[in-house]
Amino acid sequence: MQTTKLDILLYWLLNVTSAFLLSAAHNALFYVLDVRAIVTHFLHHLVTFVFLFVTCAPCISVKIEPETLKKALLPPFLTQIAVSLVSSRVHSGNRTGSLYLLRITDFIVTLVALKVSPRLLGPSVRNRVQWSIMIPVALSASLCWLEFGQIEYDTIGLLLTPILAVLQGLNIVFIRRSIRIFVSSSVHATFELFALYFSGTVAVGLALPAFVSYLQRNITYDASWESIDYTLMTLSILFMAAYKFSDLWLLGHVDLPVYLCLEHTKYFMASIGQWFIQNMAHATVYAAVGKLLFVTSSLRFWQSNDPLPKKQSH
Repeated sequence: MQTTKLDILLYWLLNVTSAFLLSAAHNALFYVLDVRAIVTHFLHHLVTFVFLFVTCAPCISVKIEPETLKKALLPPFLTQIAVSLVSSRVHSGNRTGSLYLLRITDFIVTLVALKVSPRLLGPSVRNRVQWSIMIPVALSASLCWLEFGQIEYDTIGLLLTPILAVLQGLNIVFIRRSIRIFVSSSVHATFELFALYFSGTVAVGLALPAFVSYLQRNITYDASWESIDYTLMTLSILFMAAYKFSDLWLLGHVDLPVYLCLEHTKYFMASIGQWFIQNMAHATVYAAVGKLLFVTSSLRFWQSNDPLPKKQSH
């Protein structure tokens, strides 16, 4: 089935809404049950795997060669495990301001992805014009989160943050490459089957560290339970599957610069939301300028790019 602009818009809206709802659910899971980031990463992939296993039962019988599975799944599996482990150290939940530290290094994710993509995805994605368009988008998106009163970190977290950004950029490109390899390996190999295998293998890889983290929980007796907490934690299962699947779908069905711009747009909207939550208490002129520059640079980007994927040379 051919991808349309409406498909891209709907999946992106699903990704944005589920991400925003998950941010509230993660807060409830952390402050009420002391569930850390590594556990939520594990749950994201496990829930997605179960969802696909139930809804895509016919595709499970498709046989994929072990060599193809190894070639397609190993690189994104290793980088995804590394991303989850490092991000759980940088942004474990106890430092709410560490989110700002992650977001101001998002431009590194974009630069790494654009740099390594020509070698891994083919020369057709090499476009010098894209650099002149994407660099302002990435830098202004990161600048949107530069609020000194909110940034929290320790020495190890500060040193690991740029490493995490590099790993995220590599992971994005590896997943795109793996989807292409997997789908082209057989006429019966579909994107949904790749998502099933990928989410399942990552869930297995994260099972042990997530179990160890879960055993180390420290639930305080004065933790407050409210009806909204029950609702968020119950619905988080739905949010997790929607978020992870829509993210993988966008990775596999839109061009890399378009995917990166959509991600920056999501976080740009989140930065505005943070201003409302904080009643503008920590707003800085740097973040305000970043938001203004992002609007203008993203408009320039969409004037120069078609969201529909282009054919890649092999």
